[in-house]
Amino acid sequence: MNRKDRKQQKKKQRRERLRRQKHLRHFGGGLAVGTDTENPTWDVTGPADTDQQFRRIDAILGYSRERGLEAAVQVYFQHLRNSLVLPCEVTGTEDFRWEEYYVIGPGKKAEHDQLRKQQPSYLDHYQLIGIELDVISEWMLFAGDDIAAHVKRVSDNKPFTLGLAELKAVDKRSPNFQLLDDYAVFLVNYR
Repeated sequence: MNRKDRKQQKKKQRRERLRRQKHLRHFGGGLAVGTDTENPTWDVTGPADTDQQFRRIDAILGYSRERGLEAAVQVYFQHLRNSLVLPCEVTGTEDFRWEEYYVIGPGKKAEHDQLRKQQPSYLDHYQLIGIELDVISEWMLFAGDDIAAHVKRVSDNKPFTLGLAELKAVDKRSPNFQLLDDYAVFLVNYR
């Protein structure tokens, strides 16, 4: 192996290490070990084998990852289009952008409940009925990068277009659960 190849290999390893660190910062790296609350020691092996998840993602992406985010999202879209079983019941992974003011900010619960009647909420359940590329919605956190998820709220059949990376399957035993979780990890960490 010549010097240039070693340099490329080190660069690739460094990118992989940074990607894993981003994942751990975003999704947490496990539970604190021991009782020292001032300086906890974190078990970074993670509850769900992170390496295995990244291997699945890399297998889907292949060389498209090297061509940039847009190409990688297109490849992932085709994979999801062929693999997702629709319709599928989903919910939000965490509060949607408009809800932060009410969930972690000073907003009032009564006002949040009123707004939820017309706006999508992470607390609601939806039927995922389709996915589409190159669609932007006011409800999408990663508008322009994310895959659009066409959903209908279960309680009132109100349609919304949400970001697919912000959704998770309700049934954890469903193959859709892992597909959607892997996609969310991909979009957050490969941006």
